[in-house]
Amino acid sequence: MSTASADKLGRLRKLLQADPTNAPLRRECVDLATQTGQFEIVVQLADSALAAAPADASALFDKATGLIGQRAYQPALEVLRQLEPAATADNAVRMNMALCCYCLGDFAAAKRHLDACRAAGVQSPGMVRMLVSSGHHLGLLEEAGSIAAENEAVASTDAGAAGVFALLYLDADDPLRASKWASVALKLNPKSLDGRVVEATLLTARVQTERARQMLESVVADAPATARAWVGLGSLSLLAQQLDAAKQQLRRGVDLMPDYVGAWHLLGWAQLISGELSAAASSFERALALDPDFAEAQGGLATLAAVQGDERRAQELIETALQLDPDCLTAKAAQAMLLGRSGRSAQAQRIFADAVGQLAAKNNTALAKLLLKTHNRKQ
Repeated sequence: MSTASADKLGRLRKLLQADPTNAPLRRECVDLATQTGQFEIVVQLADSALAAAPADASALFDKATGLIGQRAYQPALEVLRQLEPAATADNAVRMNMALCCYCLGDFAAAKRHLDACRAAGVQSPGMVRMLVSSGHHLGLLEEAGSIAAENEAVASTDAGAAGVFALLYLDADDPLRASKWASVALKLNPKSLDGRVVEATLLTARVQTERARQMLESVVADAPATARAWVGLGSLSLLAQQLDAAKQQLRRGVDLMPDYVGAWHLLGWAQLISGELSAAASSFERALALDPDFAEAQGGLATLAAVQGDERRAQELIETALQLDPDCLTAKAAQAMLLGRSGRSAQAQRIFADAVGQLAAKNNTALAKLLLKTHNRKQ
C-alpha cells in the first residue's frame, strides 16, 4: 500500500471515530481498506458497525469480505450464511459463498451456488472458472466441458479460466484442446500454474522430458503445494528410473491430493519396480478404491501378481483390465510377463512390443493416460 493511501485511510478512520454513524464515511473507509489489501481493518470496521446493528447486511457482507481477504474461509462462510435468505436476490453473496465453499474443498456446495448465479445471468471469469473447476473436481467432465464450450470468449481473456479449461481437457483425454488453452493461459500470464502444469504434462507425453522437468520445477518453486506438479516430477523420475526420487515426489503428490488416482497408480509402479511389493499392492488398491474402473490400476495389480508367481490371479486381473480398456498397457505388460514365465518368449516379446508401439503411435494420449491420468471425483 502506498504511503499516500495509508495516510488517507488513517485520516478517514480518525474522522469516522469522531462521527461513527456517518455511513458514507464508513463506506469510503471500507472500500479504501479493501482496495489496498488492509483486510484486518475491513473486519474491524465491520465489527464496529455490527456492534451497533448486529443485523446490518452491509456490515455482515463487509466482514465476510475482510475474512475472505485473510483466507479465513470458514468464518467468512458462517457470516455469509446470516445473509443466505437474501442471497436468492444477491449474486454477490452467492458468489462469495461459492468462493468460500470452493476454497474449503466443498465443490458440490460451491457448484450449487454457482449454478444459481449462472441461472441468474452471471458470466464473470471468476464464476466460469470456479464452475468449470468444481464440475471437474466432481467428475462431471461432460457437463464441465459443455460449460467451457459456452464460455470460450470469457476464457480467451482470463488466464485463470483458460488454465482451468486446459486441466479439464487434459483429464478428458483431449490433448489438442488442452494444449490450446494452456497456450492461452500462458500467453495471458506466463506464470499460470495450471498452464505450466498442463504444458509440462503434454511435453512429457511427447517425451520432451528436460523441458517438462524445468517447467514443473518452476511450478513447485512458485507454489510448493501444487500436487500435479509433484506427480509430474515423479513421473519424469520414474521414466528416468530414478526410483528414490520418484517415490518421494509421488508421495508428496498424494499427500497434497489424496484422491489423485493417477498418482497412487504411479506410486505403486515405483514401489513395484523397487521391490516393495506390499507397498505397491496398497497403492494400487488405493487407486482402485478411488476409481474401480481404472483399468491401468487393475493392470498394475496383475503385474504384481505375475511378479509374485500367482498366475491365476494375474490372469483374472488382466482379463478385468482388458474388459475395461482393451488398450490397457499395464495389462499387456503383465500378459507379456506371464508368457515369458511360461517359456513363450517370442509371443511375450510381440505383445510387449505392441504395447510399446501404442505408446509411440499415440504418445499424446497413451503416455499421458498411462502415467498422468487424473480422476478428481470423490468416491
